Amino acid sequence: MTNAALLRWQQLRRAAYRRLPLFLSDYIDGGAGDELALQRNRLDLDAIKLRPRVLRQMTDVSSTTEILGCECSMPVVVAPTGLNTLIARNGDVTLAQAANRAGIPFILSTASFTPIRELRAHVDLPPWFQLYAQNPALTEHLVRQALLADCPVLVLTVDTPTGGIRWRDGRNNFRVRPSRQMMAQTLFRPRWLSQYLIGELSERLRPKRQQLSDDLLERKLDRSFDWDDCARLRDKWPRRLVLKGILSAEDAARAATMGVDGVVVSNHGGRQFDAAPSSWRVFSEIKQAVPAGMTLLVDGGIRTGDDVVRALALGAKGVLIGRLPLWALAAGGSKTLDAMFLSLAKQIIITMTLLGCQSPREVDSSRILEDWPG
Repeated sequence: MTNAALLRWQQLRRAAYRRLPLFLSDYIDGGAGDELALQRNRLDLDAIKLRPRVLRQMTDVSSTTEILGCECSMPVVVAPTGLNTLIARNGDVTLAQAANRAGIPFILSTASFTPIRELRAHVDLPPWFQLYAQNPALTEHLVRQALLADCPVLVLTVDTPTGGIRWRDGRNNFRVRPSRQMMAQTLFRPRWLSQYLIGELSERLRPKRQQLSDDLLERKLDRSFDWDDCARLRDKWPRRLVLKGILSAEDAARAATMGVDGVVVSNHGGRQFDAAPSSWRVFSEIKQAVPAGMTLLVDGGIRTGDDVVRALALGAKGVLIGRLPLWALAAGGSKTLDAMFLSLAKQIIITMTLLGCQSPREVDSSRILEDWPG
């Protein structure tokens, strides 16, 4: 295999920046506050060093695994991200179809412009669905729609009782209904402008979905939603339930006692609470606090195959990737997404081979160098 067969995430990010107006590239890349939590994700992830074992039989290395009952070609899930249709035409469908082709799960966000039933008509495998708790009637409606669409996993985001302070979005006056400042920025991106502001955007932004996305951007969420509500959701939802946004061992243990199937250790990509630790720093204590059979996923700065294998070594079943597929979507749509997923799978295989592990099951904490403070 040559390096020419691989894509660097920096390439994708630069290509996305060349195509997107500033308010969208800032929306994708930005974090909360002074973006210290965003920086900690990468700093702590980079600090994890893996110890390879040599002279092992490495002729049949496979990245395939199972996550929450879903067979996966690699231990990767496409994270829920909102407003994907602004990034590229039919963004949610394009992402979901690419994930299907790659053999990994796709999580549809509550903030998507594409309703679950519509997405389901365009993909072979049903998506997972991410839920923000808003008003009870809307939450119940979304859960019912996820059931009707055969979504196998419901991912409840629990770290957003209110929105974090995002200075970049404020600077750009970013909103779903374009502001004058946003419109001015699009003049420097004629390709994006021609695709969305001449017909496509007005067609896609249906009033109800637009209002939903506006509410989420303004963080009009249900601040009263608590553990009792979560328990009621557990009783109503007959399939796998995952809580996303866990950063404490106590919360992870409580989720386990109420029958939650898994948690995503996550600081929301550094986009919510700037004083929060990285997901990597707290992962080990959370792992120790939950039963051995509970599925642990993690996100926060994943860029390469090395990063995915680092997560496996900590004890994660898999990772969620958000910014990486969005850069690929913006850079070139379906073909670039396919190339990115293929490159990531190859990187994972290379890393596992160099580490001396034939499958994700063989990657464990014995491979982590002892100086890792997490």
